[in-house]
Amino acid sequence: MGNKILEVSGLSVHYGMIKAVRGVDFYVEQGEIVSLIGANGAGKSTIMNAIMGVVPMEGSVQWQGEEIAGWKPERVVKSGITLCPEGRLIFPELTVEQNLRIGAYTVKDEAQITRGIERAYTLFPRLRERKDQMGGTLSGGEQQMLAIGRALMTEPKLLMFDEPSMGLAPLVVRDIFSLIREIRDEMHMTILLVEQNAKQALKMADRGYILETGEITMTDKASVLLESDQVRAAYLGGL
Repeated sequence: MGNKILEVSGLSVHYGMIKAVRGVDFYVEQGEIVSLIGANGAGKSTIMNAIMGVVPMEGSVQWQGEEIAGWKPERVVKSGITLCPEGRLIFPELTVEQNLRIGAYTVKDEAQITRGIERAYTLFPRLRERKDQMGGTLSGGEQQMLAIGRALMTEPKLLMFDEPSMGLAPLVVRDIFSLIREIRDEMHMTILLVEQNAKQALKMADRGYILETGEITMTDKASVLLESDQVRAAYLGGL
């Protein structure tokens, strides 16, 4: 670690008269898991969408030393950043394998596409069993597996997760967080995680940022944030 591959400075996003994100600064070092936590509506997903070029923004996004603010989403993906979106957003009327192939829409190398599909099936054997099944017929946990497999199809350097635990049973949530750590450790990927489940997110992260009403209010090592009385009271149920 020690190599900042993503540096966000002064990031602001407006929705009409509403300032959803206000001058946010943060960075992610190569090989880290960084968690961005906050209440619903704090601006977490907006930050992810701004990095991906989905929403207009002000400020700077430096990716591997290059300014990417204002890039189109396809170019951002080609540069090595992929988002596993909130709500999974799979295509319900396409099969599992067709959904995976859509994740590789920027990839021209058929060998890489085949490799990505096999990787998804190795990570998630249930997806292999259901490869010809329509995405909309999968359980919530299986859809999340499919969304992660799809995000890995471009072999990203930075994988961003937006609320991966949303709507999932506790046992499935545990498995998903375990898998995110495995992706970092085994595939040597850098992870930026947006999550309302603050305890789980901080337990697995190297560092964390606390976002409140569109602004970063605290940052530290994740282990320090877990022990903070302020964080415990606001996000960890006082535990």
